[in-house]
Amino acid sequence: MTRRLVPSGGYRNAAMHGPMVPASVLAELIAGVVERDGGPGQLARRAGVPDRRIYSIVTGRQQWVGFDVADRIITCGLGDPSLWRSVPELAEVISACEAA
Repeated sequence: MTRRLVPSGGYRNAAMHGPMVPASVLAELIAGVVERDGGPGQLARRAGVPDRRIYSIVTGRQQWVGFDVADRIITCGLGDPSLWRSVPELAEVISACEAA
């Protein structure tokens, strides 16, 4: 069974914002950073996204994240763009982008 890289009914959203990244993958990556920093504030400032977005991802309230926001979190917030290739779920998103 092939997983979809877009939430059901979300093609319009994907067309506007690029591919969507499962928030659960990001949550696993950033949960330790958020806990260590004492909340989502510092990560949000580094990534340039609202802290409520980071909070929603970590708590599971958000199921999908636009590629642009996920890239800011990974590249600027975590400072490790190699995660796009080393985490299988993220590598799948990159491969889909390259194939399109």
